[in-house]
Amino acid sequence: MQRIRYSIVLLMVICLIMTVAQFAGASDYFELLWEKHVSYPGGVGSKYLRNTYFSPDSKHVALTTVDTWYLHIYETETGELVWEKKEHTAEVRSARWSPDGSMIATSSYDGTVRIFNAENGDVLKVLELGAAAEWAVFSPDGKYLYTYHRDEVRKYDVSTWQVLVSKGAKAPTGNRVLDVSPDGTKLAVLLEEPVNPLTGAGGNPMIEIWDSNTFNNIASLSPRRLVRLRAVRWSPDGTKVVAAGDSGAVVYNVDKKELLAQIGMTGFLYGIDWSPDGKYIVGACNSDNVFLWDAGTYERLQAYPTGSTVMAVAWSPDGKYISATTSSEQYLRVFKWLK
Repeated sequence: MQRIRYSIVLLMVICLIMTVAQFAGASDYFELLWEKHVSYPGGVGSKYLRNTYFSPDSKHVALTTVDTWYLHIYETETGELVWEKKEHTAEVRSARWSPDGSMIATSSYDGTVRIFNAENGDVLKVLELGAAAEWAVFSPDGKYLYTYHRDEVRKYDVSTWQVLVSKGAKAPTGNRVLDVSPDGTKLAVLLEEPVNPLTGAGGNPMIEIWDSNTFNNIASLSPRRLVRLRAVRWSPDGTKVVAAGDSGAVVYNVDKKELLAQIGMTGFLYGIDWSPDGKYIVGACNSDNVFLWDAGTYERLQAYPTGSTVMAVAWSPDGKYISATTSSEQYLRVFKWLK
């Protein structure tokens, strides 16, 4: 009887070890939930997909396009098209929901920012910026909208759509991006250093941290290792920013102005985002991969191959999904988080 007990205990221990080993060996952190080849009336496919972002409740995902100027809204879980609108007359660079989920702000090279009713796609407001608009994002409390167009950043009052603050900001075309801190008090703005007319020095990419009310500069971060910056995102706790660009990404502690990590790689990162818990970073690469890193060790955890350059990535607010767009392959993909 004693031997039988020992045998049972031994068998249970072996099963436990095998189970732990099985899960420890699992390498995938996310898997494909659905993918959609984007097409249009008449069967004309978009030559280029641009940006993607989730609604605050994570139930919907937005897609913007370059050549066909559309805004698409899909159901996150099923990939079913909810609505699509072609209101812009040039590339649609970005699409961001208001915090209450009622509006979507898009920016376009046609020089406008358009405010859509998120439920049905009706245009509620058109902001004429007078130059190519590359970014528009709401403040966390939904009271303000920040825009970035050629050589200028603006702050709008959402209740009146009046400009409250504006400031000059120089960055290369395609890299005029900003993000608002989770508490709404600061902006992270991608810029380019002024060039000294005598020496020719300067022109390096910069991340400036601004006071969101006054636009006064709080800190200047210069990741000289990166030739060009293309995306920037605040960490969920508001202590760090990650910026993506040519040859990788950089992570800074904002208050200390301290470079925490340089994530090197072959190729360009076009988009980047944090997981809602701040433990992971996901990136969109022109090497035809969606990359995932540990945000504590910066170790690469997973690479998901695609058929062309990955233009943008986003993590859903509930942490359950990741979306990614590709360029010439013309796919929007939504992945399910497994951990």
